[in-house]
Amino acid sequence: MKKLTKEDSDKIANLLSTTIEEFIFSRIPKKEIRDLDITIILDYEKGLDVNISIELIPYEFSKIEPRIADEAIKLAYKKLDQHLDRSP
Repeated sequence: MKKLTKEDSDKIANLLSTTIEEFIFSRIPKKEIRDLDITIILDYEKGLDVNISIELIPYEFSKIEPRIADEAIKLAYKKLDQHLDRSP
């Protein structure tokens, strides 16, 4: 795998963040979410290591499936794999 530039890292973080947001907002109306924090950590010491965490806080009476954050993370990793497979 080639060495990642700052631009490459930014592209990957943007891809992951956008994928997660689109997934969540396609299943939950924005008005039901009080706060959404997405943390993406890219580490390239011994190859590419990506850690994603999501904090999803609904409004009091919203019914949000707890597994939606996990599903969004799985999809983001899948998109990352596809992106890396296409990269030279």
